[in-house]
Amino acid sequence: MLKFTDDEKDHKALSGLKLRGINAMCNVRLNVMSVFSQETLPQTYCAVDREGTWVCVTVYNMEQGAIQVNDTIEIPEPYYSEIKIETVSATKSATHKTQTIKFNSIRVDNPVTLKVGGIALGESKLAKATLTVTTMAN
Repeated sequence: MLKFTDDEKDHKALSGLKLRGINAMCNVRLNVMSVFSQETLPQTYCAVDREGTWVCVTVYNMEQGAIQVNDTIEIPEPYYSEIKIETVSATKSATHKTQTIKFNSIRVDNPVTLKVGGIALGESKLAKATLTVTTMAN
């Protein structure tokens, strides 16, 4: 079990969140265990709460490198959902095998509200908008 350093009374475990919506008036604290994508937007992380429950965290509009493995992140009013994917594969005997993949997910649209290591990311960690113009020859 992971140990968090600060008081946990103000932070809910994932089991205490409602699915399919914003959990107003609550915070969730997670330890980042893996970084799936750090070179593109959005950035995706695998994290675990204090009860050992894993969740996929997707952060939009954040500059690269703002969150690292082993960081503790706090997400106010998380948008929590369960992702369910059903796959069908054909076998040689022409029968179809169905497999269901389920995982929990938290979506963060505005990284300014995140805290990493107890410190708010702030506007300086927002991804910068860029415009690229290319001229085309006739």
